[in-house]
Amino acid sequence: IFKGNIIIMEGYKIFIGNKDNFENNYGFQFEEGKIYETDQEIFPKKTGFHFAKRLEDTLRYGNAREEDVIICKVTALGKIIEYEDEYYGYYDLYVTDKIKIDKILTREDIISYALELPEYRLERFIQTMKLSDEEVKLFMGKSSLIDKYILFYHYNDKNVFNTQYKGR
Repeated sequence: IFKGNIIIMEGYKIFIGNKDNFENNYGFQFEEGKIYETDQEIFPKKTGFHFAKRLEDTLRYGNAREEDVIICKVTALGKIIEYEDEYYGYYDLYVTDKIKIDKILTREDIISYALELPEYRLERFIQTMKLSDEEVKLFMGKSSLIDKYILFYHYNDKNVFNTQYKGR
């Protein structure tokens, strides 16, 4: 979206902590509803405010399987650089010099979002987000592959991806 000569783009950003005290990977504190800006030249994976177009892709930048994370809806309000990490299959990643933290998503918001994902994106979500037993029940049965990812990542079933061959 263009507004005058400013590019506006919505996305998602992950933080470590809880809704009362959350920070990026470099220890910088953020607050819901505030705008943050940097005078530094922005570079992907180095400087600026990083965000993703898709919620599940933010999980790459936080350890949501091991620690508390906050996922926010954000709006980039300045210069934006797009980048990709093809090696790991991540696309539509961005860095900006000016970002607004629009809204802290509730757990219900995040799960509702994930329930609507196509299988190939849901796989990434299941792999990288710690789910409660109640949440797991919501995803079980969506497909046999999703069930395998749940068994592997959430119940440590290391044999679930082993293939049985007849005659061996």
